[in-house]
This record gives sequence, structure tokens and C-alpha cells, in this order.
Amino acid sequence: MRQYEVTFVVDPVLPSDEVKSVAKKYANFLEKNGCTIVHKDEIGLRQLAYPINRRNTGLYYCYEYQTETGKVVGDIELQMRRDERIMRFLTVKLDKYGIKYNEDKRNGLIAKVEPVVKEEKEDSRGRRRKFVKKDKPAAEKSTGKETVKEEVVEVVKEAPVVAAPAPEVKEEIAVAKEAVEETAPAAEEVKEEVTAPVVEEIVEETKPAAEEVKEEVSVAPEVEEVEEEEEEIEEIEEIFEDWSEEKNVEVKPDDLKKVEGIGPKIAELLNNAGITTFAQLAKTDAEKIKGILSDAGSRYKMHNPTTWPKQAELAAEGKWDELKKWQDELDGGK
Repeated sequence: MRQYEVTFVVDPVLPSDEVKSVAKKYANFLEKNGCTIVHKDEIGLRQLAYPINRRNTGLYYCYEYQTETGKVVGDIELQMRRDERIMRFLTVKLDKYGIKYNEDKRNGLIAKVEPVVKEEKEDSRGRRRKFVKKDKPAAEKSTGKETVKEEVVEVVKEAPVVAAPAPEVKEEIAVAKEAVEETAPAAEEVKEEVTAPVVEEIVEETKPAAEEVKEEVSVAPEVEEVEEEEEEIEEIEEIFEDWSEEKNVEVKPDDLKKVEGIGPKIAELLNNAGITTFAQLAKTDAEKIKGILSDAGSRYKMHNPTTWPKQAELAAEGKWDELKKWQDELDGGK
């Protein structure tokens, strides 16, 4: 028995049902031609090494099968060559080492390579650089209480010892206290003489400032009116939401795949995240969309959703001609 592995890439803009029918078509083709399918691998959406038919991504499938002769290889490649939905395909004949590798990989004997996580930091010149994020050793992850304790002990040891004041210093302090007591009555008289005129001058100087503050405070009622209007708007929105929930009003979902760069899998992720319409996608920040893609796995991190909200806004407003013209200028949604 000869064993082969065929990998083919399906156009990502097709509806999910049609993508599944394409994959099923070639599985049935192999079975009808007497082949035994050993394994089906739906790899999913992947970034292309170079653009194909103005697409930067594709849906990958891989079928491993056995056959008595190699005649079916030419037949299935001819079918894929004529199918416009297939962007690329490749058939490989597996030797005993390739068969053993695939079996070990399916059985989990071959570990997956973890992606290298990089973080941005500033270098000595203040430029932003990406550095490989490494886990700290167990010794460095300690709470550091022992180190702090040692430092405190060293500081206490190095602290200077303050000696008690000598008898001469005590005598000087007593003389200073007597001088302060003698000058206290004179200071109070000066205070009484100065206080009244100074206070009157200060009051006259602060009158214009007080009038200005009074004018500014008069604007407060207008601010309160604006705040009351905002509260009324919020109450109306809450009443509308409660009414829509009571009436079970359902918003008809839009086909998000019409946005350049969104395929069936990404559309499904957005729907699961509560984004089902063009209007909701237009209001969603690009950074939030990146977070949804990152949470779904490393295979979705490569997508750039920067233009998706703007495309969705045009679609929600029904500006299809303008959207189509802009999509022709885009490169896979970028």
C-alpha cells in the first residue's frame, strides 16, 4: 500500500457551508476511487507566504490516505486544478519515516513548539525594542523579605549615635527660653496694632476676586441642567433596553464575511463575542477585536483588524459601492 498526503488551500471568502462542501467533496472523491483515508486534518485559517488571487490568508486542509496505485494522485490534482475555489494544493508521497512522524504527532509524542513571546521595552537610547520575555528563576521570584531585613540591619548599624546634650548646651537653652518670655508681651502689642488695618486692606483687595467667583458660580445651574438632561437620556435608553428584552426583539445578524479580512472562522468568533451586525462591529474598537483574536489562539494573532470597523460602518450605512472601491485598494483587510 502506498501512502500519500495532500494539502490544499480553500478561498477564505467563501461561506462556511461551501468551504465544508469543498472539503467533503475531495474526501468522497478519494473514497470512491478505492482509497482509505487515514487522517483528516482541518488546519484552519493561515497566513499565506505571499498574496494569491489578492488573498493574504487561506483555509488549509490536509488528508492522509492509502491507495494500491498512484493513479488517483493525478485524478485528484486535475480536479483541484479545475476548481476555482482551490487556491493551491500539494501532494507528497510518505515514506516509512513520514508515516511514523505523522503517527507520533497524532498520538501526542511530538511536543508542540510554544510561540516566542516578545514584549516591548525602551533601550538605553529611549527607543522601543522587542525583547524575548523570559521567566524569572525561582530564586528571583521570592518575596525579598530576607533581603529587606538585611538592608534594614545594615542601615541601623551605620546610623550615627546621637549623644546627649552637654551641660553647657543646657545652660544656653535656658537663657534662650528666658529671652523668649521677655519678648512675648511686646510681640502681642505689635500684633494688635497691625491686625486691624491689615485685615481691612486684605478684605478690600479680595472683593473683586470674590465677585468673579460669584459670576463663575452662577454658571452652575446651567451645568446642572445639562447633567439632568444626560440622566434623562440614560433613563430612556434603559427603558428601551428593558422593553426590547420583554418583547424578545431579536436583531437580525449580518454577514460579517463581507468585510475584507474576515473569514468564516473569524466571523464565528465575533458572533460568539456578541458582535453580530455591521453596526456593532463599527462601534467596536480595533484593540478589542485584537483581544478577541488573541484569546482564540495563535493562528488568529496574525490578522490586522484596523480597517474592519470602518468597513463595517460603510456596510451598515449601505454604501456598498464605496466599500467595494475601498476593498479593491486594501490588501487582505489592511
